[in-house]
Amino acid sequence: MSNLLPEKYKGWTITLADESHGCSGFSFEIISPEGEHHRVKMGGHTADDARQRAREMVDMELAFAEEG
Repeated sequence: MSNLLPEKYKGWTITLADESHGCSGFSFEIISPEGEHHRVKMGGHTADDARQRAREMVDMELAFAEEG
């Protein structure tokens, strides 16, 4: 497993890793500005798929925070 360069998205850190789980080739972790971690083992077939899912997850977390 090797981690790809982390990126910032709306203040959150997204880190991808090229590791296989089932039919997925990449996992990802998102970290909030407050330090809360969420890890998804089956992130996507490609790095782009996993990155897009990670961004969608950040968007969902931000939407939940606005509702609460």
